[in-house]
Amino acid sequence: MDHVISIKELRGPHKGGERVKDTIVRLQQTIVQVPTIGKNGRPATKRVQILSDTTTNDDEDDPHGAGSLFFSRGCARLSRTSTLWGRVRTAVIFAFTSKYSLSLYELLTARINLTHVWDEQFSTE
Repeated sequence: MDHVISIKELRGPHKGGERVKDTIVRLQQTIVQVPTIGKNGRPATKRVQILSDTTTNDDEDDPHGAGSLFFSRGCARLSRTSTLWGRVRTAVIFAFTSKYSLSLYELLTARINLTHVWDEQFSTE
């Protein structure tokens, strides 16, 4: 299923859409790795692409320009069966100055309402 969102909404106060388009390309190149159990019952790693097909308007002046994003089938399956969920606030994300701080925020946000995890250690990787 395609998800359609306006470029204006994605870019926020920034005037051009180039950052949005660059981010979409980065998301298409991003692979999510999830530990799992293989068919033989042994530890395995599942890898899925976040976005598959995307389309964005090339006309920067089009007030109705939109992006059409299609999440990969594997990403959609992982989302449906995930036990970790968190609300990521865009205002907070835009305030970060490093990828490390964003990653740490995402890790902690996903665990806010967990009741069965008392402590967890994260590697810097």
